[in-house]
Amino acid sequence: MDKKSEMEKVAKVFDIYEFRKTAESIRCLSNDLYKNSKKVNFDKTFEQLQETLEEEFISRGTDPSFRRKLGSALISLMNAATKKNLALVKKQVSDFEPSMQRIMNSYMVIGDIVESLTKNTQITNKQKYYGACFTYLLMVEGVFRELAEYILMLDDIRIGHVRKFSDIETLDIYDLAKQIESKSDISILTKGYSNSLRNAIAHADFRFNNATGKMAFKDVYHGKEKLVGDLTLDEFGEYYLKIDDLYTLISSIWMLGWLVNVYHDC
Repeated sequence: MDKKSEMEKVAKVFDIYEFRKTAESIRCLSNDLYKNSKKVNFDKTFEQLQETLEEEFISRGTDPSFRRKLGSALISLMNAATKKNLALVKKQVSDFEPSMQRIMNSYMVIGDIVESLTKNTQITNKQKYYGACFTYLLMVEGVFRELAEYILMLDDIRIGHVRKFSDIETLDIYDLAKQIESKSDISILTKGYSNSLRNAIAHADFRFNNATGKMAFKDVYHGKEKLVGDLTLDEFGEYYLKIDDLYTLISSIWMLGWLVNVYHDC
C-alpha cells in the first residue's frame, strides 16, 4: 500500500467538501510521516484532526446549532465504540467500504438532480417542489438507510451487542430509525428522516396548493389517514438538509477511520 497516495485520496475528499483545514492537516500529517520521516504522536494528531473536522463541519451550513449536536453525538458514538473494541471498528470501516461507495454514488446522482432543480429557471415552483419530494425519497432510500445501518453497527460495538451485519440489513428503514431513536444520546441522528413523509411520497399521497405554495402530505396506513402537514418548500427542505448533514458527517468520519487503517497498514 502506498500510504502517502492513500492519504492524499482522503485529503481530496475533504477538498470536495471544502473542509480546507482538515485537508491541509491530513497532507501535513502525510508529509511528516512519509516524506520527512518525523516521529509523530499519531493518536494526539488524530484527536486534533477530529477537532478540526468538527469545527469546520459546524461552521458550514445554515444551522450550526444542529450541526454541533449532530457532530457531538456521532463523534461520541464513534469514540465509545473505538474504546470498546478498536479492532472491530477498524474491521467495520473496511467491511463498510462497498456500502459507502454505493452511498457516495447515490449522493452524486441526487446532487445532480438538486442542482438541476435549483438552477432551472424554466420550471414552476410546483414542478420544483414535486421534484424535491422524489429527491427526498431517493435520499432516504439510497443514503439514509445505509447510514442508519452504519450507526447501528457502531452502537452494537459500543454496547457489546453481538449481531451480524446481515441481521441489521434485514431491518426495514422504519425499524432502523426506531432503534436509533430509542437511544436518547444518538436520536438526533435520525432528525432528517420522517417515516410519514417517506410514506406519503412513496404512495403519492401529496398534493400541491397553488394558492399557498404549500404541499399537503398524507400518510395512509391500513385505511387510516394521517395528515402529516402542509409544508412550504423551505420547511420541507429542512428534512433533506438534515440528512445531507448526516451524510457529510458520517462520510467524513468514515474517511478518518480509513486514515487510521492506512496508518496501521490494514
